[in-house]
Amino acid sequence: MKKITGALLASSALVTGLTGCGGDSSSSSGGSADTCTQLNSDQFNCSEMIDALAQVQSDAVSAFSTSLSTLKQDTDRYCSNIGTAQEAAARADARDSWVAAMLDWQTVEVMQFGPVADARNDFYSWPLSVNKTCNMDGIIASGNTDSATPQVLGLPAVEYVLYQDVPLDSCSSSPAAASDAEDRCEFAQAAITKMTTALDTLESNLENYAPSSNPGGQRAAQDIFDAVFYVYNETKGEKLQKTLLPQTANDSFKPENLEIPFADINAEVIAANLKGTQSMMTAADKGFAAYLEAAGERDLADDMLSALQTAITAAEGFDSSFRDILTAATSDDVDDCINATAETTGSDVAELCALDSKIKLFTDDLKGQMALNLGLTVPQDAESDGD
Repeated sequence: MKKITGALLASSALVTGLTGCGGDSSSSSGGSADTCTQLNSDQFNCSEMIDALAQVQSDAVSAFSTSLSTLKQDTDRYCSNIGTAQEAAARADARDSWVAAMLDWQTVEVMQFGPVADARNDFYSWPLSVNKTCNMDGIIASGNTDSATPQVLGLPAVEYVLYQDVPLDSCSSSPAAASDAEDRCEFAQAAITKMTTALDTLESNLENYAPSSNPGGQRAAQDIFDAVFYVYNETKGEKLQKTLLPQTANDSFKPENLEIPFADINAEVIAANLKGTQSMMTAADKGFAAYLEAAGERDLADDMLSALQTAITAAEGFDSSFRDILTAATSDDVDDCINATAETTGSDVAELCALDSKIKLFTDDLKGQMALNLGLTVPQDAESDGD
């Protein structure tokens, strides 16, 4: 493991106990030194970095706002064409719009700080929304969405309607009305309406969000750093390692745990998470990579960006869907998967197992050298998680 650079050691010694540019310089995890502000120079400015990261978040939400508007238009058109010759084409357009909206949201997923953290479940509550289709069917049959929890609305609700015509076999006791195409479509429209209302509030809150001044300094950097750990805890940990891939010789592949069960765009979702993380690292050359460079760790920043790009390319390179890959995998693939490295190549299942290891190259540095050199604290849930 590399040692902290001399420049940062000197900086940390100077700033212990000092306050940052927002007043309270303690991190969300209890740190005290405002390394971020103390590294200000002609080449780096802590407040500018935080503003740039907040702008990346705002831009991602704006992109989602545009795609949600298109999804509403296309879903309304599909609903109005049920039973006509245009139904299939209108539904295909609505599905395409749902994919675009979901991928835009998956970029936002890694930016759960500030107002986005508070509003996130209004749009997407995975994994809390897993196996909620029976609950959705009950609401579809009753037509009562007013008291529905976020776990049965949001983007998963629209996916369920656009990609599944009838209740699943596991929901065979659901009322017959849950199979009615028009009722299902109205449920999707209600979910989109609720998201649109929530988005108006979120965008208004973002206009008043100024983390560079409140809380500012290391505290703001820590809050945003915590959010980036989504790619470790969720993208790598939940979406791949813990839920899909075998962990022991007696374990198996688990296609039933796919995050996106009906549209099956799971590889694309992982790529979107990684791209969102990449944008936080770069942020118009003012993101966390610039912070690392200011701390004398340009090589580390380059290594992390290279690892991210390698993982993105891998996630975008699958010819088959994750469901098809996992369904075709056999017990003979288990040991190979457990022992896969970032360099493993070959079959689709080997490439999928290698993707987990490719992401690990980035998250190992995120948890280790990046946190160490920037005076940031690893979130408790990441510290206690085996890897």
